[in-house]
Amino acid sequence: MKTLSTALAGTLALLAGLASDTIAGSAESAESATRAHGTGPGPSLTIEASASPLLIERGGSGRRQMALPGIEIHATLQVRCSPGSAPASVSLMSADTRVAASGLADGEAQDIALMLAVPAAQFPPVSTKDFCLESEPGSPTLVKPALLSLQGSLRCSVQPDPDTADPAGTPGTDSFAQASTAVDIELRCKPQPDQSESSTAPTRETHRPG
Repeated sequence: MKTLSTALAGTLALLAGLASDTIAGSAESAESATRAHGTGPGPSLTIEASASPLLIERGGSGRRQMALPGIEIHATLQVRCSPGSAPASVSLMSADTRVAASGLADGEAQDIALMLAVPAAQFPPVSTKDFCLESEPGSPTLVKPALLSLQGSLRCSVQPDPDTADPAGTPGTDSFAQASTAVDIELRCKPQPDQSESSTAPTRETHRPG
């Protein structure tokens, strides 16, 4: 009986050792896969954008709305891909107007500057009651909050790993991120023709459309 117990204990110890080696091997394989295929935190995209003030022609007292000219939006897109990936495409759009980044550098994280030229036809007439009248002194300003909406898109692709048997990466491992933001547009009334240069600085009067 004592011999049987000793043999059984030895068998159980052997099985426990095999199970431990299997678990350790699985963990090591999972860690290697993480390094090779870039799993980890997902991609992220942040947009910071601004527009230069629009100079507005003066109008008569009966004007309640005005059409805006085209405008250039300058944006910085902060992109970050998962470890082992890099940006494959980055784009910025507003309605039907779109621009894509070119010459993307390798690297998981980077800042990309884009300029989006939004045509005048994309803007509907805006309400400007009692703003920028012919008789109004100075150069008043009017801020139209969140007048323009921007949408950004990021696609990250797995980078080839020379240490793996598959130098082309793993098919179907592209990942994506999207972001949106709104841009305030400042309207600045053109100064009167007879104003001196010293008086052309914008006044800080507040105008709110009716």
